[in-house]
Amino acid sequence: MQVNYVGKAGNIYETGYRLHGSAYVVSKYIGNTWLWDRVRVSGGTYGGFCDFDTHSGVFSYLSYRDPNLLKTLYVYDGTANFLRDLELDDNTLTKAIISTIGDVDSYQLPYATSISMRNMKEGEEILSTSLTHFKEFADAIEAVKNNGVAVVVASLEDVAAANEERSGFLEVKKVL
Repeated sequence: MQVNYVGKAGNIYETGYRLHGSAYVVSKYIGNTWLWDRVRVSGGTYGGFCDFDTHSGVFSYLSYRDPNLLKTLYVYDGTANFLRDLELDDNTLTKAIISTIGDVDSYQLPYATSISMRNMKEGEEILSTSLTHFKEFADAIEAVKNNGVAVVVASLEDVAAANEERSGFLEVKKVL
């Protein structure tokens, strides 16, 4: 079986989205639930994740060793609706926040700790994450669906099959 590497990314700052610490929680939640369930478990992909570069505003998805191509892109494009339809109880939201804080504020030895005002503000915003922030982030990442760039590393056969299903969707460019 041929495997693919499927990515899609777009700049969400171009939508007017302004960084809020909740973006860390939402991004991690998307990767640990939606992408895990749809791309990894159901799709048979070896791995998949999303990332939000808070400096550039680029939100990206990536799967690797992926037996799918278009199916994975459809999952990426469904992320905003997943967030809009999401219902979280307080316990689940608290776990998502705690999980995120562990990534953002990892343990440091006492002599290496220093807290900037920016990190304090983001930390406070992470702690104040609510379901409303998930819905607001959905509007921002809709831009990835509509204006994002898809890049795949795939066999010519898989690209041809994708283009047969979605006429002219992928353009082949040789890089090696």
